[in-house]
Amino acid sequence: MDYAHSSKDATTAVSPLGIVDRVYMRLVGLFLRRTELWEDIRRFASWLEFDAAGLAGQTHESTILVELDSGRPGPTVRIGASKHHDLLNDYQQLWDLFASLGIKHVELDSRLESNQIKDVITVLYAHRRRLSKPDENETPTGVVGSLLGEKGLHMACTCVSIRGQRLVVSYTHCTLAFSRFMRWFEQRQRNFHDHRALFHAAPRYAALVWIVSIGPSIIYAHACGDWIQFTMSAFAAFLLAGLVYMFFMVAGSVEYENEEKDYQLTKAYYGMKTYAQHIKADLRDAQEIQHKFLPDLTDDRLSEHIDWVASFDPAEEVGGDYYDVQVLDDNKIAILFGDVSGHGLAAAFITGILKTTFASWPESQITLTEFMRLLNSTLHRLIPVGSFAAVFVGVYDRSTGELSYVNGGHYPQPLHMPAAGEEPISSIAGGGTLLMGVDQNIRIEPSRLSLKPGDVILFVSDAVVDNRNIEGELYGADRLGDLLQARRGGSLQDLAESIVNEGRFFSRETEQTDDTTILALQIKKGRKEGTTEFHTSGTHSTDAHRHG
Repeated sequence: MDYAHSSKDATTAVSPLGIVDRVYMRLVGLFLRRTELWEDIRRFASWLEFDAAGLAGQTHESTILVELDSGRPGPTVRIGASKHHDLLNDYQQLWDLFASLGIKHVELDSRLESNQIKDVITVLYAHRRRLSKPDENETPTGVVGSLLGEKGLHMACTCVSIRGQRLVVSYTHCTLAFSRFMRWFEQRQRNFHDHRALFHAAPRYAALVWIVSIGPSIIYAHACGDWIQFTMSAFAAFLLAGLVYMFFMVAGSVEYENEEKDYQLTKAYYGMKTYAQHIKADLRDAQEIQHKFLPDLTDDRLSEHIDWVASFDPAEEVGGDYYDVQVLDDNKIAILFGDVSGHGLAAAFITGILKTTFASWPESQITLTEFMRLLNSTLHRLIPVGSFAAVFVGVYDRSTGELSYVNGGHYPQPLHMPAAGEEPISSIAGGGTLLMGVDQNIRIEPSRLSLKPGDVILFVSDAVVDNRNIEGELYGADRLGDLLQARRGGSLQDLAESIVNEGRFFSRETEQTDDTTILALQIKKGRKEGTTEFHTSGTHSTDAHRHG
């Protein structure tokens, strides 16, 4: 089948494979089918279309990466963050071909079909000598030049390029010869430029074909008197005219269906575009509201008790992480750090419940235990079944230096960093209860921790320790512990920024999938210093508030 890339760019609109290249590729393909390598190519192409595409579809991934130099005996298949070993150990001759071309990574579009992969590998095999031993004194041209060039080689509805040690094969849309013929035919009609041109042309072209076909038979029958031959010719002409009529009607029907689908898709597209614009506007408003939920950094009463720094980076415009700090009385401050199930707008609504319930605490003058019961009861009554909030709530009493706390299922546990460098960094365990909002009746038993001036309490959301890199490797609590130990004794600002920056570096080239929040509090040493909040989301500017 004749394929062409449907781009308006003249350099890529037609496949660089000329007639000579196509004939040569077909001859090489016939020879290749008689080798043992072809069996590897055939099985690999079939695996890609049916097995690998299925794995990619389960996780909605569009790229399949085969690493031939992964440090293991066989290649490694990576689909998104998932890695699969021992799937392609039986294709050694194919891997030898790639190795001879200097290819160590094969990046494939999950939509590729088996016949496309066969054609691509056939082209690589046909030009393997020039690809494996390029002439340094000569700029490659033709098929090899396209493969090594920026735009790649366009063939069989694919774009193939070799970028260093990486072979990239992506799927591209094609306009077939039949579709080009219909477009050309419609454009030549004066009255109609859509499917109606084909419907109106059907009887006229059928009649024209019948007349052209029957004309010589009439002349022959009149001259020779062979009316039997005329009858047979007339019948054949009638059948031919019927086929022409059916062709135009079928083509017109196909074009009509395509036009209707195009109309419906265009209508749906603009409807979805308008709807998306409304959603984006609503999300921007929700984003502004959620940031106003966060604690008031200009509250001088907080700076009498603690120094603190916070970072809030939602995976979407709004998120399900939330923190808050407020004064209960002259000696006590309340701390809340929560993670709502899921993220996005629904989770942001639940954080609003956390905010309003937490904000009512000082006026109600209830104990920590009573507050936790109130919070759990409110969430259980208002949020959907299956949703929950994992929260850590504590009350720091400056007069006693004691932190009373309850952990309502929050992971990871907060970390206590003593001011004395010889004391170890430890998790704040105990005080555990069920997730908030799951069960109406829960058991609440607060725990206590003595704090000294200079001690730091660090809260991080699960996205910090559950962060994964491009290899699928987990960041983990051990790496976080090493970082905290290395940054111990520095400022809270440096500590929080180090956590954010290292997390970003660790997961570079991957997409953020969960809200990332950090809250660090340091017990005052008797001097009023400052409070800082910095936003790490790419959609927000960095704001710092300091007061002495």
